[in-house]
Amino acid sequence: QDGRLVMIDFDDFGEGWHLFDLATVLFFYQPHPQYGAYFEGLTEGYSSVRPLPGGFPEAFNAMLLARGLTYLGWAGERRGGEAAEYIVGHVVPLVLGLAERYTSAAVFPAGS
Repeated sequence: QDGRLVMIDFDDFGEGWHLFDLATVLFFYQPHPQYGAYFEGLTEGYSSVRPLPGGFPEAFNAMLLARGLTYLGWAGERRGGEAAEYIVGHVVPLVLGLAERYTSAAVFPAGS
């Protein structure tokens, strides 16, 4: 909204399910040294079937951040459980990095 990321109902935010699904595929691979190659492969494969929307890199990075926030919301309601504690330990650093990049630059390169 007005150039800012605003989280609304899980079913309705962002460009739609397609970008959210792509973000879900890559979310946990962000720290992997081959993340750039994974990003390229995923987007190349997706593009061979359906065109990516205009503004895709910016929207995709917002979807990565949104995906991470939904993981944190889920874990926050289930603290103490094994899955929730895994998410807190592994997802919080990813979300903080995404949020820092998003808020400091508003746009950051896809695949980075």
